[in-house]
Amino acid sequence: MAVTRDYTPDNFLGGTAPVQGSAQAPQVTGGGEGGGNALLQGSVSRTSGTFGRSATVKAGEDIRPALESLKSAGGGTLILLAGVHRPDYDIELSSNISIFGEGSALTIIDFIQNTQIIAQGVDGTPLSDIKLSGFTVKNSWSAGIYFKYVSYFLINDVVSESNSNGFYLYGCTFFKVEQCHALSNNNIGFVVYSNSGGTRNNNFVLQGCIARSNGSDGFSISSSFIYNTDYVLESCRAELNGGDGFYTKNLPGSFYSLLSVNYIFCISSDNTLNGFLFEDANPDTHLFSCRAVDNGADGFVIGDYGCRVNSCVSGDNLGKDYVIGGNTFFVGNDVLDINFKPIDRIDVTNASTSSNSPRDSFSTRRDVRLLFNNRPGGNSIKAGNVVVADYTNTGIGFQYPDGVNLTTTAGDSKVVGVMLATGSRGFSRSAVVQGMVYNLTVNGVTNIAPGDFLSTYTEFGIAAKASTGHTAFAIAMEAYTANDSDGVIDALVISPRKI
Repeated sequence: MAVTRDYTPDNFLGGTAPVQGSAQAPQVTGGGEGGGNALLQGSVSRTSGTFGRSATVKAGEDIRPALESLKSAGGGTLILLAGVHRPDYDIELSSNISIFGEGSALTIIDFIQNTQIIAQGVDGTPLSDIKLSGFTVKNSWSAGIYFKYVSYFLINDVVSESNSNGFYLYGCTFFKVEQCHALSNNNIGFVVYSNSGGTRNNNFVLQGCIARSNGSDGFSISSSFIYNTDYVLESCRAELNGGDGFYTKNLPGSFYSLLSVNYIFCISSDNTLNGFLFEDANPDTHLFSCRAVDNGADGFVIGDYGCRVNSCVSGDNLGKDYVIGGNTFFVGNDVLDINFKPIDRIDVTNASTSSNSPRDSFSTRRDVRLLFNNRPGGNSIKAGNVVVADYTNTGIGFQYPDGVNLTTTAGDSKVVGVMLATGSRGFSRSAVVQGMVYNLTVNGVTNIAPGDFLSTYTEFGIAAKASTGHTAFAIAMEAYTANDSDGVIDALVISPRKI
């Protein structure tokens, strides 16, 4: 049934309609030169010099005549008034077409049968200059919004709910999606995708968007061959989705050094899988001040191409809070996890880790440094080993200023700290030089009690209870009394001191 309005198309477009109930009729904005007052097809349609060519459709009316009129005229704005529109046909867009509703809570497009909103150009000849704003789309068979090879478009205040996918953007460039919601879709909330046969997605922004309760990933920015480039996700949120909160796969290409990918102030929570999963991300991928909490797998998982992770927070995820690899620059991040020990929550193998702040319920902060394995013979230094300074040239061709080695000297005065990650000779790994550790390997040849000073022992990488004259580097937080080197205890690493 058509929605009754007690104002005319003229005063609707001019913003002078009388109040409907308690709310003023919405103001409609547009652009471009109009064509005077010549009527277009449709019972309540016209053009306007102020707002560009426009065609207004009430709920219950056929959308196609007004839309086709705008296409024939070279473009314009289709205004869908409040109410439920139930098209049993595709709403197929062309260049220079905009669709404005009266607000996502008021204008509803509820598709029936196999229909959708679609804009489809050709690779190399994309559609362009399309705007969507102010409506909700439901029950579409493919995606609430399906754009393929479209450039220079804006989608604002659009809700995609209970569709196959929320927003599906394929091979698109130079666009912005802002303040949009993807809710309870069967598959992915926001898909930005390209494959080997299409143009990569580049120069785009997703800002203030929410993906909630979708069957698979919240946000999926990916490609099967061509990398996606130069884009930003800012203040976006993924929650309660059946896959990853944010999934990114951008295979790096030969020009990756010219690219920039940024995730800023994004939040991922209560998703079935990972909070943020970056598979094969290009080296100029930056995560800044993002948050991953209460996810069913890991918080942040970064692949092997050296991203930058800065000032992020992860906590209470079922897996690890951070799984960081591939020489990723990982600095200034926090673990806020009251149920687990911070060191159990981080896997930073190969990461260039510096000055992070893992915290448990005691808000323990640590001084974490990169130390270079200077051990001869190609041997590894393992996580949990206590290390001593070794700045000498031992055949690797230079003197490394942060070199470390293992010792069999009890109470060695050159003691530095405790390794967080295992590393082979010639590689740098993270180590705690001051603060809490939860993986210190010890021997209980002399019983260790909480509060005892610890020093190096007569086995490589092992600590033991310190004796008079030894240099102590830590205080035991747990007991260990077995006469073997299999102990792993919590300890507080302190500035080395002779006792």
